Amino acid sequence: MPDLFTLSAPSLAATHLLLAHAQQLCQEAKAQQLTIAADTYNCFTVLGIREQEVKHTALLADLLSPCGQHGLGSLFLSAFLKAVGIPTRTTAIWRVTSEESHRHGRWDIALHGRVEGRPALVIVENKINAAEGYRQLDRYLQAAQEHAGNYALADTWLIFLTPDGRAAQSYRQAGDATLLTWSYHEQIRRWLTTCLPRTLTVPRLHYVLEQYLDLLTVYHNYHVQQTLSVKLAAHLLQHNLLAEAAALQDALVQARVELQLSFWQELEQELLRHKLPLFHESDWTYSRERITDCYRRARSSSSKGYGIGIELLQQSPGDRRLLLWLGLDKTLYAAVYLHQQGHFKMAANARRIQFGKPQLRQFANKLGLELEDNEALLTLPLTKCPLQFVPLELTDMQLLAQATERQKLVKAIALEAKQFYTKFSQA
Repeated sequence: MPDLFTLSAPSLAATHLLLAHAQQLCQEAKAQQLTIAADTYNCFTVLGIREQEVKHTALLADLLSPCGQHGLGSLFLSAFLKAVGIPTRTTAIWRVTSEESHRHGRWDIALHGRVEGRPALVIVENKINAAEGYRQLDRYLQAAQEHAGNYALADTWLIFLTPDGRAAQSYRQAGDATLLTWSYHEQIRRWLTTCLPRTLTVPRLHYVLEQYLDLLTVYHNYHVQQTLSVKLAAHLLQHNLLAEAAALQDALVQARVELQLSFWQELEQELLRHKLPLFHESDWTYSRERITDCYRRARSSSSKGYGIGIELLQQSPGDRRLLLWLGLDKTLYAAVYLHQQGHFKMAANARRIQFGKPQLRQFANKLGLELEDNEALLTLPLTKCPLQFVPLELTDMQLLAQATERQKLVKAIALEAKQFYTKFSQA
């Protein structure tokens, strides 16, 4: 049997088998993924709390508290205790705290109550992108035994909560305490989904929970994707298909190049169809080489990137032009530049030259924009291209790979460019 890390050229047959196996695993993963509401706006994503452990803790603690701002009493607490498996006839005796300090640190969330007349404690240790401290969970259970509530281990539940439900590494406690491994994408999502119908009487809370559940769905889908990656990695190692995988990775880079090149070529043809005067003599006109450099070196384009120029105004002699530039930084943008002898000029230079200044000022007034003092003379609100080209992620690649969708995008951008050109001509 060859050594696992022996370098070898990729085999066509092995590559075919690898693709077939990967396709099967992808289909299985797709079946497990959940859909998110069509309305993609999410306040939690906007606020960037996806990875902020403290923010999740605060929200969950407020929901669990019968005195929480949600105003629904013990609705969430009752469903939570039931999910934990705690027999309770009343929730009135339960008190919820967050970030409660003790000698060994602090509990993220603690639920103090009674079960069958005995003091009971539920501890939630929330871990998002953070490692466990040395014997952290054992020390937290020790804190429970030292607590003034006199909690016995048999009446203590410790929930280790993570986005993916990973196993706890810092739990070695011998005794009767109950350790539960929970994930956001499964137990928390199930708990809140159970409560959701009963929040309709509080519309604002209901809408917030819907958005939070969408965030947890993202966690779920990410977990499915990670599981897929682990399975694929195991298959690569088991069958020593590393050379084939490297070839596929290189092909994916080339696919990005080809997709973006098709986009620019079709955009150029659509601009010509609108009879716009394209300018090809710039050092920054798009090319296969520039696009390849963009992806293979894993870097964004330089200050002005590359793209397509549309001539707005020409001055001879001097070879000066005002160009409407459709260019790429990370996303597509539109701007007006001064161009002379193959180069873009800084806005400060354009101010001194004064070339085209009256037309440009009138054009800016038509659009309700201000002339700028940085590189571009004027940056235009190009609204028809939601794609981010650098990096070109899978969802955007899939859109560009569909000829009809790519054409819709190209037509919309070209039409917007024509409208800019027309307004400048009328200035």
